[in-house]
Amino acid sequence: MKVGELWARFFATRDPTLREKLILHYAPLVRQVAARLGVGIPGVVDREDLVGYGMVGLIQAVDRYDPTRQVKFETFARQRIKGAIVDALRQLDIHPRGAARRLRRFEEAHRALYQRLGRHPTDAEVAESLGLSPEAYQEALLHDSTQLLSLGSPLQLRPDDESITVADRLADRDAIDPAEYVEERETIRLVAEAIRTLPERDRLVLALYHKEELTFAEIGAVLGVSPTRAIQLYTRAILRVRSALGSLIDTDLTTAVGGY
Repeated sequence: MKVGELWARFFATRDPTLREKLILHYAPLVRQVAARLGVGIPGVVDREDLVGYGMVGLIQAVDRYDPTRQVKFETFARQRIKGAIVDALRQLDIHPRGAARRLRRFEEAHRALYQRLGRHPTDAEVAESLGLSPEAYQEALLHDSTQLLSLGSPLQLRPDDESITVADRLADRDAIDPAEYVEERETIRLVAEAIRTLPERDRLVLALYHKEELTFAEIGAVLGVSPTRAIQLYTRAILRVRSALGSLIDTDLTTAVGGY
């Protein structure tokens, strides 16, 4: 039975047997997402544990998928799978407690330099502003990359915001009221503008990871660098996006206040 026919029968009957067949059909998605999120996660978490957490998200995706929203199931499922894994990791509290603080400090330093220089600073300039050697800064980017990767690159657009991602905004899909829709469109606009400020290589890294869904080993092969360096480049690109976002939001707020 083709998958399209399987879905049609499942929507019509909600037959548990058909549900199980759909889950088995899409199970490889879980391993793909787990492999991408597993980069840099401490060895106390087994890869198979990540797969197990992700299966919970896949089951939720099958149960909640609504084709009338015109979102491919694979796209919807990946967000649910990622969310289930991230929720489990948060409950395990495996991330170094200093990682979030360090990344926030790096982001603040980058943002200050970005606003002062009118461009994205180099790694050496950020390292110097932090009182670190370039080597120590690069090592920190690698060490703390999981804080960004496992959280889906959170973008805190306002001080009172929970950590969200553009994907989170687009993937839910229980109900979207008009105010939420407008907010989502504004989020997309700001993120797109922030990405446009990046050097071409940074934009390529983000596209390869998020659009092409390559692993860091594959991204490294495309760029001619090691997987470790690919992780560092990705982490730096995310920090640059967040810095640019902060500046764009400040500019929008200033314009709005001035207009008022």
